[in-house]
Amino acid sequence: MKKINLHDKRFIAIENNKGLSSNETIFHYKQSGEVITGTYKGGAIVEGSIVGKQTGVDRIELLFQCRTVAR
Repeated sequence: MKKINLHDKRFIAIENNKGLSSNETIFHYKQSGEVITGTYKGGAIVEGSIVGKQTGVDRIELLFQCRTVAR
């Protein structure tokens, strides 16, 4: 299986109408083989973590968990 390379990549959301992340949220990914981990924070998100894996040539599965600011 060809590997997706997310190692040391950073992303921001351009638009998110239904979630907590915003254009202030920075996602930072790490990857070792098929295992993907990462962190994210910014905007309403104080700290978040990501864990997942590559499940196919062009497919990944990720789980997100975060702590948000009190509203």
